[in-house]
Amino acid sequence: MNAVRVRFAPSPTGYLHIGGARTALFNWLFARHHSGTFVLRVEDTDRARNTEEFAAAIYEGLRWLGLNWDEGPHVGGNFGPYFQSQRNEIYERYLKKLQDAGHIFEDQGALRFRSPREHVVVDDLVCGKIDFDLSNEQREFRMSFVGKIIFQTRRSTSSFIARSGRRRRTLRTSPSF
Repeated sequence: MNAVRVRFAPSPTGYLHIGGARTALFNWLFARHHSGTFVLRVEDTDRARNTEEFAAAIYEGLRWLGLNWDEGPHVGGNFGPYFQSQRNEIYERYLKKLQDAGHIFEDQGALRFRSPREHVVVDDLVCGKIDFDLSNEQREFRMSFVGKIIFQTRRSTSSFIARSGRRRRTLRTSPSF
């Protein structure tokens, strides 16, 4: 059986909160129960909001909880770097391997659906006609695949299920910027 490896990947955009502490605790307990490894990897890709103060506070919070990490910042390990922003070279290397093996295909582009600022009526196959009042804000629908698309609503909100072949995605509308 392979050794257990779990990670906790906080973002240093704020202080450690109860949800993060719970996740770290459960992962730490799972690793300890199975004589495994608890890895701390910092998700520092949000450069605009990351601060050293928040990173230090997260480390301090984990230590205060008694959750020492086996690999990560300040302790090292065999699978670093332990900051997400420093891992691009690793991702590029594996992307190249996938490309060389023929497991990557070119992106077909994205389809964008923009609805007008008015009432839109969708003739749903299951629910019948559903009216969306979009007069207060413009909504944008995005899809990253091309093919036959069937919109089905779960409830009369702006959340849709899109199906193309065997793939199924939940699309949510978002205001245009």
